[in-house]
Amino acid sequence: MPMTFDEKVSYLASRGKTQENRLVVLWKNGEETVRPMNDKEWKDFVEGYNWDNIKDANETNPEWIDARNKRIQEYPRTDDQIDAIFHGFKTLKSGGIDIGAEASKWVDDLQAIKDANKLPNKYSS
Repeated sequence: MPMTFDEKVSYLASRGKTQENRLVVLWKNGEETVRPMNDKEWKDFVEGYNWDNIKDANETNPEWIDARNKRIQEYPRTDDQIDAIFHGFKTLKSGGIDIGAEASKWVDDLQAIKDANKLPNKYSS
């Protein structure tokens, strides 16, 4: 059975795509204007979304979407998650474990950013 418009909107929201955060960038006379999508643009976006990309039928189930949205609200902030992953890779690397060239470069790049932007001691990690 095809998804309703509201089911599509709910699915997109579970992926962080909402009318409020989908931005339109306009250029006029060399000036940039950024604004959220209006109702027509949002409807066109929702209907034009590539629904063939949905890999799991559960992803269109309202109960599944509700549970996923609740889980997302409980997750730590993304920057905290990235910092934890960074520290895990840094520990592996400093322990002599080969984490691969890309991960090693990522650790070095993030460490350079941290070194250039030191936090006060009580916030350091």
